[in-house]
This record gives sequence, structure tokens and C-alpha cells, in this order.
Amino acid sequence: MVESMMVESMMVESMMVESMMVESTQNRRWHHDKGVVYYCWLPQNGPARPKRVCLQSHQHLSNGSAPFVHADVGRWHLVNACNMEAQNIPKSVVIVGGSLAGLLHGLYLKRHGSNVVILEQDPNAVRSSHQAGIAFGPNTDEILRKYDDTGVQSCIASTTTQFAYRKTWDFHLNIARRLTSWGLLYRILRANYDGLASDAVPNPPPPRQGDGKAEYRSGQKATKLQDNHDSVTVTFVDQDGTEDTLTADLVIGADGLHSTVRTLVQAPTIKEYSGYVAWRGTVLERDLPPETVAYFDGRPTISFLKKTYLVSYPIPPDAGTFTPSTRLLNWVWYSNSRNPTPLLTDLTGHIHSNTIPTGLINPPLWRAQLARTLPQMPSHLATLVAATRDEAVFVTRVNDARETIFRDETLRRHDGLSKAKSSLLTQIRTGAIGLRDYLFLRGVPEVLTPACECGEGRETAEHLVVWCLAPPLTRRWERTGIRTRRDFYSVLHGIDPATARLTRRVLGWLMDSGRLPMYSLLARRLELEAAA
Repeated sequence: MVESMMVESMMVESMMVESMMVESTQNRRWHHDKGVVYYCWLPQNGPARPKRVCLQSHQHLSNGSAPFVHADVGRWHLVNACNMEAQNIPKSVVIVGGSLAGLLHGLYLKRHGSNVVILEQDPNAVRSSHQAGIAFGPNTDEILRKYDDTGVQSCIASTTTQFAYRKTWDFHLNIARRLTSWGLLYRILRANYDGLASDAVPNPPPPRQGDGKAEYRSGQKATKLQDNHDSVTVTFVDQDGTEDTLTADLVIGADGLHSTVRTLVQAPTIKEYSGYVAWRGTVLERDLPPETVAYFDGRPTISFLKKTYLVSYPIPPDAGTFTPSTRLLNWVWYSNSRNPTPLLTDLTGHIHSNTIPTGLINPPLWRAQLARTLPQMPSHLATLVAATRDEAVFVTRVNDARETIFRDETLRRHDGLSKAKSSLLTQIRTGAIGLRDYLFLRGVPEVLTPACECGEGRETAEHLVVWCLAPPLTRRWERTGIRTRRDFYSVLHGIDPATARLTRRVLGWLMDSGRLPMYSLLARRLELEAAA
């Protein structure tokens, strides 16, 4: 199973530092901000200012930063973009995509005086949340602190994260997150961005002095981009097929995995089924035993079972109430499935491409899923999942998205890799990987020895791949291909096609070995320690 989603799948970070800009190739200047390189257009006179088209990035390396990109694609130029300096703020912006990333960009730019229009394909005036839970970190927290004027509580602030390994032991790490529901955060951002009144924010705040104009247009699909040398024209159609255009200094593509904007600028992502699905559900806290509510209270819990794991945490409902009687316990269950089609076939026989919404899950399939795994679960987790009503459960196919535009030699090693494999490659190269040797050195109390189960050496990635006499899986490459330490590290550092294919085999083998259920969590802990 692809494991890099262990934490990332429940975390929503501001895309303000995780995006790419598309611009014409003349008059260019590089800028640096907190170690991240981004690109600005340099006019003949006056300060540099960002221009053209921004794309939210789907490819993240293990440190969470946006990837370095420098590539000509057709008439567009793809580069990184991050926080814009005040003098670089564009006067007019069109954002394609009205979910959280688009709203975060929109609010930021509105507060800095830009006139912003968001084009959202969903025809509903308020998007559905499915009561999905999310957790966000310091970037989003900072944007809310600076630009949210609603005065509405947005989240449950947790200071620790709880980990449970099967039925044997629990432990905690000092990983702080902000826990909330997608629907509540969406409503808070809409209230600030375009004054949407909702049950969560019945009285939206007035604009600040210096704010730009903000508009949110539902049911609008972008179909064409035109480069006008000093601006970009977006063509879009509404639900009736009526065509219209908008011209702006900057266009931001925040339209998700199936991005239309990426396709229009010839920088698409390649989408591949990851091999697993995500079951999701929520239960009112008042419908659970008090001891179960207490076990999950105030923090995310990540529970590792055999070849699967669940993430669970308390969230407010979309209306934004935080009293124990109205809060929900949200869970996400990542489960292997070689063929997701039966799981994505709803009660009516319709096959969904990505998600079966709540109320349409096929009950026999869901009951079979429970019967296979409930006996493995710790008692409180089993109580939570079993208490979820069938009509409150939905399932989503999880896809990996691969970028196709990296040119820098360092990132070429990651070109074509999924998030999980990219993260794993980085951790093998640095040695900070969740195998016994490293866990023992880090002082994890449950790891009593650094030795491999074969008894012939310390459990490292090199040992498992090259030397282990009792490997957890049959090796998927010719034994003659990796016989020495030098062979192993040549594979990790190589960028030619043959080496890249061998690297993918090795990474996939390690991920399927069952020896790395926590590697992405350790990477997150090290990242937080380094930032402290």
C-alpha cells in the first residue's frame, strides 16, 4: 500500500508557497523568500511583479516545499511561486477552482488590494463537504490569524498526535495540528472572501479598508487561456453553455487533481490509481460511549493494523459548534484494493469514477469490509467504526499524480515517482527511515534491538535490499543487478532510464515489505523538530 498519505491525506496546508507560475519567457528575474525560489516578471521600468498563470502543485517532496521547476512548455514558462511581496501584487486575478486552495489564494490577494474572481465548476452556490474532516498546519493558521475577521472559532487545537499499533501499544508525539471540518473552513473563508452568509457565519464581516473586490462564480468551467503579452484572457462556459471571458494580470489554477488549467498550458499531471481506497465516515460524539470519546478527544489518532491504517480525530460540524454533544468523530480508513470498481459501484449499479457519496454505498460490500478488519482493531477504534451508520459512509478512489516537467538534475531522480515513493527515496538517501536501526538510534522505546529479523545485520534499507538472508518479500529484480553497497547507492543516485526503472522496483518492494508502516510519520517529526 502507498503509505505517504498517512499524515498528508488529512492535512490541508496553504498553497501560497506550494504553487507554480506560468509566464512568458521575456524579462525574467529570480527571487528568494525563506529558501524557496520563485519567479517574477520584470517590466522595463518599475519593480518586478508576478504575472501570468499560477498552478497549485501536486508533487511535494518529503520536506513539504514546492519543487524547483524551470521548464519551457509551449509558449508558457513554468516556475515556482510563493508569498508575493506587497509591490508585486497584481491588480486583477482570476482563480480557477473555488475549493480551499483557491479561497486561500483569493483571500490573501483580496486583502492586498487585488480584484479577484473565482470560477468554480460546481453549480451549487455552497459546495458540499460530506462532513469531511481535515487538519491544517502553521501556513493556513497564519493566513487565518492575519486575514480572518469573522471571529468564529475555526478548529480544535491539538498539541499531540496519538499513534496506535494494532492492539499492542500506543504512544504520543508532540505534533500540533488544527482539527476542523472542510465545510466549516470553507464557510469561514467564503465569509471573508465574498461575504457568504451561512449557519457557521450568519453575519459576514465587512470588507477592510484597502481590500480589492471579490467575486465567487459557481457553475463556470474554464475552457481556454490566451496570452496577451501583458495579461491573460480566460474563456469559460456556464451550465447552459453560454461562453464568456475575463482578462486579468494573473490566473491561478487551483482546480485540483483533474486540473483543466494544467491541460490548457500543456503541463498536465499523470493520474494513476494508487492501489488503495479511502473509506470515510463520522459519528456524533453523543452516540458513543464516554470512554471512547475520551480516547480520541482533542487530538488525531493514527492506528496501524495489518496492511492498513486509519486516521481519526474530533471535528466540528459544518455549522461550527464545538460543544461535546454536537461534535463529530471523523475517521478515514485506507484500504488496499487491486480493483476498486466493485467498491465504486453504488446501490443503483452506477460506477463512479472517484467517489461514491454518502447514502449510496453498497451495504454488503461495506459489511464485508467491516467483518474482515473489525477484529484487528483496538476496542475504541472498533467501537467508532462500527457505530457509523451506513448512510454516513462514503468511499474514494485514491490516485497518485505525477508531474511531467521537472528538469533540475536533483529532482529528475523524483520525476515519475508517486508522493510516497518520492518521500521514501529521500529518506533512504538521508538514512532517516523507520527501520529498526534508525528507530533504535532514535530511542523509540518499543524497539529493543537494531538487528534485522534474519539475525545477520542491522535492519537498514541497504541490508534489506542487498544482504538480508530472509527478505520479507521475494526481490523483484535480478540478483546480479544489486550485489554490493556500491550497486545499491548507484541505484539511489542514478537518473538514466534503466536505473530509474530499477529504483521504482526497489522502492515499491520496500513499501510492500511491511517493514515501513511509520516512515512518513518519522519524516514529519524530523521536519517539525528541524523547524523548532
